[in-house]
Amino acid sequence: MAEARTFSQFGAGLPAMLQRKRRSAAGFLKAHRIALAGVVVVLLIGWLALGVIIQADYDSEVHRGYDSAELSAQRLANHTARVLDQTARIALLVKHLYERDGTVDFAALSKAGLLGDSDATSVALVDSAGNLFASTHTSDKLNFSDRAHFQAARSRTDMVMAPPVFARITRRWVLPTALQLSNADGSFAGVVLVALDAKALTSGYEHDEGPEKVIAILGRDGIFRSRRVGKTHTSGESMDPRRAEAVLKENNPRISERSAIDNIARFPTAVPVAGTDLLAVVAVAESFVMAPHFQLRRGLIAAGLGGSLAFLIIAFVWARQAHRASLSDSQKRRSEATQAAILNAMPAHIALVDAANCILSVNDSWRSHDCVTAMQDPLSGVGRNFSEVRALVYGGSGQTSREIEEGIRFVLNGGTQIFELDYQGHSGEQERWFRLAVVPVVIDVDRHAVIRQIDITDRKIAEEALLQSQRLTRVVGKVARIGGWSVDARTQTLVLSEELRSIYGMEASEPTMLEQTAGRIVPEHHFAAAEAFRLCLSESVPYDIEIEAMTAGGRRFWARVIGQPILDAAGTVIGVQGATQDISERKRDQDQLLSLIETTSTVQRIMNRELEGKVAARTMQLEAANASLAEREQEIHSVLENMADGVITVNKSGIIRAANSMVQTLFGYPPAELVGENLALLIPGVQIGQSAGDLDMEALAERSLAIARRELLGLNRNGERIALDVAFSKFQIKGERWYTAIVRDIRERQRILADLRQARIDAEEGSRAKSAFVATMSHEIRTPMNGVIGMIDVLQQTRLDADQAEMVELARDSAHSLMGIVDSVLDFSKIEAGKVELESQPMSIAQIVEKVNALSQTLASKSGVRLSLFVDSRIPKHVLGDAAKLRQVLVNLMSNAIKFSSGSAAGGQVAMRATLVEQLGATACVKFVIVDNGVGVDEPTLARLFTPFTQADASTTARFGGTGLGLAIVRALVHMMGGDVSVDSVVGKGSAFTVQLTVAVVSAQQQQEARTPIRTPAPAQTSSLPDSRFVARPILVAEDNKVNQRVIAHQLKLLGYSSHIADDGMAALEAWKNGDFSLLLTDLRMPLMDGYLLAASVRSSEPEGQRIPIVALTANALREESALCAAAGMDDYATKPIGIDDLQRLLQKWIPSARAVP
Repeated sequence: MAEARTFSQFGAGLPAMLQRKRRSAAGFLKAHRIALAGVVVVLLIGWLALGVIIQADYDSEVHRGYDSAELSAQRLANHTARVLDQTARIALLVKHLYERDGTVDFAALSKAGLLGDSDATSVALVDSAGNLFASTHTSDKLNFSDRAHFQAARSRTDMVMAPPVFARITRRWVLPTALQLSNADGSFAGVVLVALDAKALTSGYEHDEGPEKVIAILGRDGIFRSRRVGKTHTSGESMDPRRAEAVLKENNPRISERSAIDNIARFPTAVPVAGTDLLAVVAVAESFVMAPHFQLRRGLIAAGLGGSLAFLIIAFVWARQAHRASLSDSQKRRSEATQAAILNAMPAHIALVDAANCILSVNDSWRSHDCVTAMQDPLSGVGRNFSEVRALVYGGSGQTSREIEEGIRFVLNGGTQIFELDYQGHSGEQERWFRLAVVPVVIDVDRHAVIRQIDITDRKIAEEALLQSQRLTRVVGKVARIGGWSVDARTQTLVLSEELRSIYGMEASEPTMLEQTAGRIVPEHHFAAAEAFRLCLSESVPYDIEIEAMTAGGRRFWARVIGQPILDAAGTVIGVQGATQDISERKRDQDQLLSLIETTSTVQRIMNRELEGKVAARTMQLEAANASLAEREQEIHSVLENMADGVITVNKSGIIRAANSMVQTLFGYPPAELVGENLALLIPGVQIGQSAGDLDMEALAERSLAIARRELLGLNRNGERIALDVAFSKFQIKGERWYTAIVRDIRERQRILADLRQARIDAEEGSRAKSAFVATMSHEIRTPMNGVIGMIDVLQQTRLDADQAEMVELARDSAHSLMGIVDSVLDFSKIEAGKVELESQPMSIAQIVEKVNALSQTLASKSGVRLSLFVDSRIPKHVLGDAAKLRQVLVNLMSNAIKFSSGSAAGGQVAMRATLVEQLGATACVKFVIVDNGVGVDEPTLARLFTPFTQADASTTARFGGTGLGLAIVRALVHMMGGDVSVDSVVGKGSAFTVQLTVAVVSAQQQQEARTPIRTPAPAQTSSLPDSRFVARPILVAEDNKVNQRVIAHQLKLLGYSSHIADDGMAALEAWKNGDFSLLLTDLRMPLMDGYLLAASVRSSEPEGQRIPIVALTANALREESALCAAAGMDDYATKPIGIDDLQRLLQKWIPSARAVP
């Protein structure tokens, strides 16, 4: 007590202590002021360098953001120019057709694809008074004389483009363009109106550079033609025209500005749209552009702060060593006092012993223990052997003492990190349980041990009571054959007790699944059990039912199942728990008792028959019948009251005579209140005996229908309409007709169906968008690849040394490999979108197989693979099918087989067999088998081998390349042809792919009657290019791409043909009119006039008997493009890139009589 300090004494000494601290700090600063000044200078230099780095990164991010935005703006400007150019071509085409024919068949033009996207473009014809008389989208009588673009077109002969308006035809914002129509005498005849959906200008450019990115087409008049922020689109908004001009004149100043529309800071860029008064504007949000900079800046500042802090710590550590040394003793004393206070505050009895098991110190809980106090030892055992003191204070058996002493010795000798033991001792006169724990500690390099003891008697008693209760529960369950179970509603997890597993005959380790266990219920009781479980889970309704089930061994038994809902604190059902009792013996006893009663009753009736006579016998029968009838009536009533559907009974006049409790749940009327009311009160659409109703019950009865089901609208007590599924049935009682209506609430079902329909619509829209994207990307890749492959073909014809020839061949193979990947992606996209159509034309399977084998020979020779071919002579000569698709399937499989056999140590071998499986009448089943000795595929990989974008493993792509689409395309095409494809493979030995098709056999008569004769493929031609020869009449080439112009010119020159290049369709048309050409080779997408309009214009103007061959050469590989070309009057169609050999075959096909001249 003399050393204890009160809080008042501590408070009195606080000012003096603070004064000493201040003097110590002042002395420290004075002694180290030079070092501190150096630290400050170093820190200032470091932070200055950090600021320079941050500013440089800021400038870099701003330039990067602007470069990306400018690139997007340029793409947007190019896209807008193409869209507006297409709109102008549509207007010119319609003007040309109207002024020539006096009418325009919009349906035919739309079907031919000459009017663009019907969802984005509408075309209309307006007479001189402004009245609409023809349109692609409406037949309404509209007048456009008040529209600015109509008024402007009256006095102008060029194309007029007006600001966006809300269209009267399509009911959405559009960009209107107008072109004047003229009569034969040159007078004003009306206007062609082409309205482009404003969204089309900015669609497809909103998915990068942040959700707040602005993509817009802005007029120099300050009006936005189309503005999109993320997925939000607007039109018609305006800004200061001077600001629009300023953005363009300042050449995209790299500073952020805050939008006057949504107050978001952005970096604006603007690019003029060629040939228009429009600007393509892209503004990227400053927060998105600068996000990496802000993150880097935070990191650098954090690193600077951390480095500064570390530097300060290191600088001051050495100066504070002496000061810390002077304080170490007092800190050590305070630390020891703190540790002692913590130990004394713990309720456990703690003692510290040395290596000799001698007690060095104890805590207050040890000292205050009653038994320690009873020792009358003022030191509480300190200095004595711990084992002796513990045996004296806590007791325990001799075995316990030995185990404790051995455990302490083991810990002290470093044998383990902790020793624990529960033992039974005493506390005073009471028997108690204690838990002893020994933990090693090192003090001044000597090993000691901390011993902790706690009283666990209450815990032991509780555990023993729990074990006893569990044993008792198991005994009761075994005796009564009752087992418990529970189901978690969130995870659908089922837990079964040991006894219930025994009832079902399940092993202890057998997993329990809810569906599997429910499947053990016999079918006739399955619905009742499932419905009771559902009501308990959804409506918190407990149940007690008797069902028949089967054990794992197949034995049937009767069970009583009781279920109760499990509720959380909020009253929500989170599961179901219950018990199942095997009542087979009780059921058997009941059956035996009923049998005995029946037997006894029979004997009694026989014995009393003569005594009671016929009257008594009849009386007994009536009573039995009445009892059975009453029981049956009670059962029916119970079933009706517990049905999940509403049940209503009405007479022939439609008056309600009875209703179950579910009717109140549905309509809000108590059953007693509905009795006497007409059924039309609940279901207005039902009329009894009145033919004007939606459902005539009398007519139903006359047709003698047992059940009629309708979906009708009901009306509840609150006036709310309810969608109902109503099942009507009729019956008769004493000749009087009655009706029963079973009603079910189907609102949730209708909502789910509506969601499914919307999900299907969304999925179809996503599929169309993906197909459009893939087609666009294919076109954009094919255009530059035409230049690559074309120039490589030309380069191969020049004088090259061996190394140069090898490099050119490698470049050519790589280019064709890339085109193969593009073609695969495009094919798969068309298959997914359902745009692949099969032809049904006579074809020769033998010729197709031989052609595929010949096409594969080049790849096989390069890969060192030997090919073999077998064609069954029994295969019909000609069958109906799609020869191109079958050839594509076989080429894909052969290419895969060659590729994966090329590395075989024994030499690659690939064999293709075509055999006849069977022929039944006019159909034949043909099997194609392609076998290789390649790497093979393991069993797990076979299951996903035909999955898109999937290969055998991650190394397959690295070793052999490919996209993983080839086999997916094969499977899709084979299934479309009604066939099947399969694979067998052994790792390290090879694979066998099998395609089996059922085809129709073509008879000789069908071959003669076929419109298109069966053509035997011509033998492959070797490339023999003419030397310095020129065709007498040149070839007219319409191509707007400068690179493609040079490519086709070089190819034609190399083949010995002269050419004339036109930059667009308009220039080509003028050249054709003024020249004499042997053939017109045209691109499809060109400014001013595209290839379709060029072909149509040539066909409409060429003299009779002087038809020039027109061939389309385009980067669009979609199949419908060929049909559009044919509709426009073209003779043939080829896709870019085109090789020089393919070009030679194409020209020889259409200029067969051309003779070369010097």
